[in-house]
Amino acid sequence: MKTLSLLLLVLSFDVFAYSKISAKRWQPLSAKQKYTMLGKYIRTKPYSDNQLPTNFPLFGALQIFDVNHIIKVFTIPHDIYPKSRRKLIHTYGSAAQVSLRINDRSKYTGLLAPGTKAYGIARLSLAKEPPSYTPGMALKLLVDGRPSENILVMNSLDGQGENYNFFAKNFSNIIPGPSNPLLSALAFSFKMAIQKLNPRAVPTNLPTANLSKVKVNGQRVRKYNSPAQLIFRPLVTKFDKNDRTDLRIQLKALKPGTTLYKVYARKSKNSGVILIGELVLESKFVASKFSDRWLLFQHNAFF
Repeated sequence: MKTLSLLLLVLSFDVFAYSKISAKRWQPLSAKQKYTMLGKYIRTKPYSDNQLPTNFPLFGALQIFDVNHIIKVFTIPHDIYPKSRRKLIHTYGSAAQVSLRINDRSKYTGLLAPGTKAYGIARLSLAKEPPSYTPGMALKLLVDGRPSENILVMNSLDGQGENYNFFAKNFSNIIPGPSNPLLSALAFSFKMAIQKLNPRAVPTNLPTANLSKVKVNGQRVRKYNSPAQLIFRPLVTKFDKNDRTDLRIQLKALKPGTTLYKVYARKSKNSGVILIGELVLESKFVASKFSDRWLLFQHNAFF
């Protein structure tokens, strides 16, 4: 009965209903239910093309360097923030439903096990406004009766200069440290936050073990096997490096069924990469206040 009440609340399209959904009520739902609900909320009240917000936050920007503020993205076990929270980096983006399809060559476990098809949400965004174009992706994979498993990937904290093709470069959970002094200070703040939870963790080498420790059905994997590195190689070729059209408008042109990335894994630092799957678009990309202010990708700090 509680599950039915929650479904009715969410599907009512009350734009503020999701603020009333506690993790205690949300997590017992199936992956399919959470996938459906998040998809509906992403599509609720999208921005129009001529009213896309572009002002990156100045007020409160010092929170970027506040360890106690940063650590919340590691410690809230939910897919939705308890209250609206403006993202201080990757402030604006577009989100869509996706599936991660793992092939039979994978040697890993959990959500990366051979033959697995995990459904979730991907949010594509820019870390900051130009001049340096800095793409990134947050990926959420949904699990029956348990918190989702999330991973954040980029190519570089420094960005790719004046190359405006979002799909120009690979994404990975392991990236080089920044050369920009301000970004170095930001990376240090993230390091201080993440090391409160795991002294071995560093923000430029995010762990992937969480993806290998649980199956889509919620079953825990006792003897898990996880890669050291995941690499997302883009397959989208229609974006032009000189096209300065707002990313959120460009992403709307991608059709469901499009393979966004081939996914490769590396077992250790010195081993070769193996193709283990692909990330496929299941719905249109949408830019909305929900994905910018409410959608939460809990960061993982543990190997």
